[in-house]
Amino acid sequence: MIAPAGTYTLNAHPKTGANFAVYTETNVVLNDNSIKNITIANQAKYKISGYVKDANGTGLSGAEIIFNVPDVIPAVFSNSVGYYEVYAPAGTYCLNIWPPFDSNYLSYEQQGFTVAGVNTKNFTLTQGFKVSGYITDSTGNPVFGALATLGNHLSGWYSKATGYYFVTAPEGTYTLTVQPRTGANFTAYALNNFVVNGNIIQNVTVTG
Repeated sequence: MIAPAGTYTLNAHPKTGANFAVYTETNVVLNDNSIKNITIANQAKYKISGYVKDANGTGLSGAEIIFNVPDVIPAVFSNSVGYYEVYAPAGTYCLNIWPPFDSNYLSYEQQGFTVAGVNTKNFTLTQGFKVSGYITDSTGNPVFGALATLGNHLSGWYSKATGYYFVTAPEGTYTLTVQPRTGANFTAYALNNFVVNGNIIQNVTVTG
């Protein structure tokens, strides 16, 4: 590893799937060529598995299960019958499930999801109404990587290279917000008093 002289935080991330903890050391002073040996602790991981289903008990394919620590627990997708499995160290996490792409299922979040051993956990996603369309700039070019929300509801999927987006929510009145990706030269878009009472196509133009 090469870096200018300075004081750093040193991180060592084992490869995906390895049963080792992430190593972190702060205030590492670098002022010359040096040798630094690192010992990484073995870390048991437990299998968490189950099904993502709809309200009728049918498995949902393509839902993404996320523990919000991607360096430790990579996200996985449910398979063709809704089955998923992940391997996680003991701990407490924020668990999110993003719905299948371009569906009208609502995203799911559980704060304080505790892993203490092997666990079977099924999830049921409920349906709402889908708002979808295309995000473009003022010249009509598609905007990639923007996140649309309806109040505190989001799909978890960012706009595609074509500018296509979707977000789902229960019936209600919301502020539709489109937040461009970090570093993009666009301002956030907000449409207040946006009534959702069915599936709606709503195209969005963002400005620089």
